[in-house]
Amino acid sequence: GRWKMSEKVKVVLYGSLRTNHGHSNNPSEKLLAVTAATPLKKFIRQLDIQHDRVQLAMRNHRAVPKSDVVNPGDRLALFPVEYPVYSDWEDFRF
Repeated sequence: GRWKMSEKVKVVLYGSLRTNHGHSNNPSEKLLAVTAATPLKKFIRQLDIQHDRVQLAMRNHRAVPKSDVVNPGDRLALFPVEYPVYSDWEDFRF
């Protein structure tokens, strides 16, 4: 069926978390259907990404702890462990 934008989460993957996107430095983006609030940990599992590969998650452009929840309509950016992370995000490292 057709999805309303509000029922999708835009996921942006950086660095080694990108899959099947060649070797470009551009992040890969995907839209995932989400119908209800989903724990961030479960959401990352659904992306087929190992937890220990994620260093930082940003929901709607703000760093969030891994106890956070992803809601329909959110934008989620995930950064891999080898990615340089700003010191003001240190508290949010996984």
